[in-house]
Amino acid sequence: MILRISIPGQPVGKGRPRASIRGFGTARAHIAMHTPKKTATWEASAEWALRGAWLGRESLNHPVAVTVWAVGRRPQSQVPSDRKLAAHPELGLRMWRPTKPDVDNVIKAALDALVNAGVLRDDVLVVDVRGLSLWASIAEGPKVVIEVRDVGMPP
Repeated sequence: MILRISIPGQPVGKGRPRASIRGFGTARAHIAMHTPKKTATWEASAEWALRGAWLGRESLNHPVAVTVWAVGRRPQSQVPSDRKLAAHPELGLRMWRPTKPDVDNVIKAALDALVNAGVLRDDVLVVDVRGLSLWASIAEGPKVVIEVRDVGMPP
């Protein structure tokens, strides 16, 4: 394994870029593209955490595998009562989370953070990717876990 990091906080998917017209009605009018604020905020905090974990090493420049766990805060409706939990302890474990944000969008945000932090030279180097979308267990908080591994020979 090359790197494994847990970034605390609710998972955020990569938002669609937004466009706005600047200087409308002038000779210098142009369209400006920007990343939604929620996405930019999450990517910045993930980049900061990744830079700290990577410690200035050189960017990876070879094929890698990446796994992303999007572990969301469990909604109150999914928290079992103490009596039910005592009878069925498995109810307190992680559960599949088939809700927004889509896991593929969380992966996109994580890959962008890996590139922006200098861990990867380019996200084209990710040749094997896996994402899991989960509700947190009773004992844990929301987070995104990113794992980068070397890949072996292709199948």
